[in-house]
Amino acid sequence: MFFIKSILANIHYYRKSALSLYLFNCFFFGIIGLLLGLISLGQHNLSQLKTQLANFSSEARYSANQLLTKLLHANLDLIKTYQLIYWSLLLIGVCCALFFSYYLLKWLKQDMLTFISANWSTVKISSYYFMTALLVIALALLTIIILGALFNDQYWQFLEAVNQHFLQRPLQTVQRQPNAFNPLFKNHLTDFSSDSLINPVLHDSAKQTLSNKVLRQVWQPGLALLIPVIGVIIIMIHHTKQKQHRDVI
Repeated sequence: MFFIKSILANIHYYRKSALSLYLFNCFFFGIIGLLLGLISLGQHNLSQLKTQLANFSSEARYSANQLLTKLLHANLDLIKTYQLIYWSLLLIGVCCALFFSYYLLKWLKQDMLTFISANWSTVKISSYYFMTALLVIALALLTIIILGALFNDQYWQFLEAVNQHFLQRPLQTVQRQPNAFNPLFKNHLTDFSSDSLINPVLHDSAKQTLSNKVLRQVWQPGLALLIPVIGVIIIMIHHTKQKQHRDVI
């Protein structure tokens, strides 16, 4: 219990630094949440498109083959772009975590020396700093999850608008020729049209499914931030102990 109280007291004492890290993590998880949503939305739209096209005969699809190929490739290329941005941002986040961890632990060197003088083991000191970082990151992640739940409809409306914006350019040719899909619908009874084929609407049930998917994935960037943090903590503690030992000698 003392261990937990000490962590909370430490966060309160260094509240300005803790608040800065909290806001940085909120921003990071917010952007990550948007990208995960865009990836999930793109994959959902592509899956729906393929399912819809499966309702048509090969002959019907062949009549609009060129436009369908552009439609499929545009969605697939956009998903790959989202994924590239996601992994790039994740790498930037890891680099920032390494930098901030090193800078803060160097700044807190005197505290670390106090723990070492009190005969705290490397495991105990590492756990102390790791739990502190975990608490700040968890609070930021929880904040973004709560905001996402409160503004779920607005969240998906925004992502749909962003997705359609980036699809406009590659689909200009397709959008100028919506009637070219008419052969697909000839003699076929379907619950969608050429317009919904190009601009699919995200229904409430799909929003909930995609929201759950994003929630299942959002812990990954949190883990990606924590792994380098614990690495820096262990290295800094080991280095500080060795330096103190050399100074004593």
